[in-house]
Amino acid sequence: MSYPRYAEVKASGVEWLGDVPEHWEVKRLKYMGHIISGQSPHESTYNTNGIGAVLINGPAEYSESDFGLTVEAKWTSAPIRWAPENCLLFCLRGSTTGRLNITHAEVSIGRGVAAIVAYQDQTFINYLMIVLRAAVVGTSNGSTFPSVTSETLGNYYLTLLPLLEQQAIVAYLDRETTRLDSIAQAIRTQTATVREYRQAPGLRRRHRQDQRAGAVTLPAIAGSCRKGYNQNKGHAGTTH
Repeated sequence: MSYPRYAEVKASGVEWLGDVPEHWEVKRLKYMGHIISGQSPHESTYNTNGIGAVLINGPAEYSESDFGLTVEAKWTSAPIRWAPENCLLFCLRGSTTGRLNITHAEVSIGRGVAAIVAYQDQTFINYLMIVLRAAVVGTSNGSTFPSVTSETLGNYYLTLLPLLEQQAIVAYLDRETTRLDSIAQAIRTQTATVREYRQAPGLRRRHRQDQRAGAVTLPAIAGSCRKGYNQNKGHAGTTH
């Protein structure tokens, strides 16, 4: 499926953004959402026994994917800064700068992260931050690893679209990422099955017996999956 191009564009005034549609605004992140700076409680208040508030200091309390939910691994009996449920967390320091996660509940946040609470569509801001982090990492300070402050993060420019347009883009991205995730999962499953087949002599003997009997065999299934993957890959490459 293809979509019409915008009729008129303008210079954004931001090098990494380039030209943008005429009706889009260009605003600093701090005007598109509330940014909450993390502040770490004293380490003496930390525990792993579930006492107090869940504490998120950084990726040690993240799940793996960018939009995965934070996990309960550490607590503090003296929380200082709070982030609401379903907001975006952005890592600020070192080699993990730019790592993203979604808060699974209201949590206490330490100085290694900042929370971003959108004024309009939260999911749209989440997607925008995937784009922004490349610019953040490329321009942030740090002799060995990048780092950024909450204040600096809030001063980066992003595009602000009309709300209905934000929601349409979110719906499209959600649909496409779900489709591609399904393809990736199918490939992982088939790869594991083929690996198991190759490592099991008994299965290979059964395969030879099935071939003689004319049965549907694993290599035939794998070949079919490969064909389906190539077809899906062709669809995924369609210009939108």
